[in-house]
This record gives sequence, structure tokens and C-alpha cells, in this order.
Amino acid sequence: MKEILVTHKKFGVGVILAMTADMVTVKFQSAGTKQFALPQTFENQFLVLNDGRNALALYDELFGQSVQETATPLPVKVDAPLATEPEIASLVIGRIYTNREIQTTFKVSTQGGMRKSNQTQSLVLISKMSNDPERNPYEDRWRADGLFHYTGMGKVGDQSLTYMQNKTLNESDRNGVSVYLFETNQPNQYLYRGEVQLAGPAYAAREADAEGKLRRVYKFPLRVKSN
Repeated sequence: MKEILVTHKKFGVGVILAMTADMVTVKFQSAGTKQFALPQTFENQFLVLNDGRNALALYDELFGQSVQETATPLPVKVDAPLATEPEIASLVIGRIYTNREIQTTFKVSTQGGMRKSNQTQSLVLISKMSNDPERNPYEDRWRADGLFHYTGMGKVGDQSLTYMQNKTLNESDRNGVSVYLFETNQPNQYLYRGEVQLAGPAYAAREADAEGKLRRVYKFPLRVKSN
């Protein structure tokens, strides 16, 4: 395995021992072995790659496709498939699904609010419907216009429309990627809202980030597609 060095804000320099879609294991020179949840650790820049590459870009390269089909020099844990995996077309709007069912149906990661699969050409949006900023740093809302206004990716600092899955969602009206929306307010319970599409261009808003600092975010107005 090619050695990948990282730096943590508190623990200093370390080397990645293993990485899955959910977890990265790092051995630090002075703090020993630690584990961190993914992709949040990369998204919040608690770990950065020492070679200058974008850590989230590396994560997306490894796990943007299904874990089963991704070729990577890192050891990746692959869970055994469910006996029966629901097909995307068979999902029922208004029904509750588990995180595992979402993963196996769309071939996406089990973590993150914007989960892309190159295998199924889909982007799964997860919205945490909570007013608690500790649980939900984003202000996603159904508005009076009947649209769902979804906040882009990036918890700290200004967001960008060219950043990772923000770009995917922003170009979903022409890039061939289908977009699906789930809402959750309970652990491992995801309410399926259906396939959605952009109802208009993304627009900028001002909101506090995960550190409480005011920053620019992008909102994507989404409409549930009619069958």
C-alpha cells in the first residue's frame, strides 16, 4: 500500500493505515492510532493530506462509486449484500428506509449529505430535519413555493458551486445524473421524498458555518418529479 501522510490539527503528522467509506484509521507519531469518521473529517479539514491533494477529492475518487467496484490500493471493507436489495424504481415515496438500504440500492456511501454513485449515475441527498445546529448545520426547508431548498456541501467557510457534489447537483439538469431526496430526524430512519430536479438556478445566502462564522452558502431549489 502506498504510504499516505496526513496532518491533524491536534495530533500532528500521521500515516493512514486503512480507510473505508465510513472510517479512516491513522497512526500518529506521538498520539498513537486514532480513528475518524468519514467524510466529515475531510470535509471539516480536521485531516489534510501532506502531499497537497484535496482529501475530499481523494475520498470521492475512492468512494464516489460503489465500494465493490472501486479499485484502490487502500484496504476497503465490503459488507455482505442484503438478501434482497430494493431497486431504485421500486422505492415508495413516503416510506421509511434504512441507511443500509439506501447504500445497497444506490451503491453509495453510508455517510455524508450528498452521496454520488458513478455506477447508478445517481446523487442521493440526505437532509437532517432538525433545528439543532449540533445535529444539522444546514438550513434545508420546504418553502411556501412548494419547493425544497437544499443547502450545498461545505460546513466551514464559503461554499462553491464548483466544489464536488455541489457541481454535480448544479449541473444535474444536463449531466445525466438523477437526484433523489431523503429526509431524516431519527437515527437510521430516512423518509423517501422521491426523485427531484432543479426548479431554478442555485442562489447564494448568508448563514453561519459549523464554527459559528457567517459565510456564503448556496441553496438549490428542488421540485419532486412527477411520475
